[in-house]
Amino acid sequence: MRLHGENQVQKKKKFNQLWQGTQQLKETMVIQNEKLDKLTNITQNLENKLNGIQTKMVEYENKLTQLEEKKAKNYAMTWFRKQTACLVFQLDRQEQYIRENILIYGVEENKEDNDDGEKVLFKISDELEIDLKDNKIQRVHRLGQKEETMRFCAQSLQDLCHTKRNEFLANKRELKNVEGREHVFICEDLTPLRYKLLKYMQKSCSVTFTSCYTRNDYIEAKLKTSGKWVTVTSPDDLFKHGIDVDYKQMDCGEILNN
Repeated sequence: MRLHGENQVQKKKKFNQLWQGTQQLKETMVIQNEKLDKLTNITQNLENKLNGIQTKMVEYENKLTQLEEKKAKNYAMTWFRKQTACLVFQLDRQEQYIRENILIYGVEENKEDNDDGEKVLFKISDELEIDLKDNKIQRVHRLGQKEETMRFCAQSLQDLCHTKRNEFLANKRELKNVEGREHVFICEDLTPLRYKLLKYMQKSCSVTFTSCYTRNDYIEAKLKTSGKWVTVTSPDDLFKHGIDVDYKQMDCGEILNN
């Protein structure tokens, strides 16, 4: 009977140990389940964030593709504008080359001369001691409306009067010494583009150039740093001297806008 009682105690003790082990296992499982739930939530959050990142990446890739396409179009447009500008400058050189005219400003209106521009031209040529008798003048006409002072454009035949035209331009300063001609000014007949370029240089390039004027249809400019004279025929020549041309300010925005 005593042995049987001891067996019962041992069994009960083992049962209690098993019971405690089971309870501890349950508690461990609960803790593990809680941790697993947390890990599941974290994993779900990471998956959501990853999906969001992937969505953003797709958006960025689409935007990058659009930017690359836009960049390619802009590059093509910039290239096209530059080629257009080069053609415009080449045409301007050719147009300036065939302009054999001189412009005369500041001639006072009077009854004697009236609108006879050729008569005025010959008077001025005599005052400058330039012989025009053997040179044919194609046409001399008034510019603009009748005012207190007249503006004339003397159009000469090519080659025949080229040297005489240059004589007028070379001796034009002598008119300041002629009574009644102090305000008369003679200049080349510049193309619209070259005239705008000259005015732009005189107004906006004072940091680089000390003075700008035209001579034989070219723009001559004196560098402020070296005192050297350079010839400018198009805006491209200004880039060589570190000047970034503002075409809108030059009133040529239709040619090339960067």
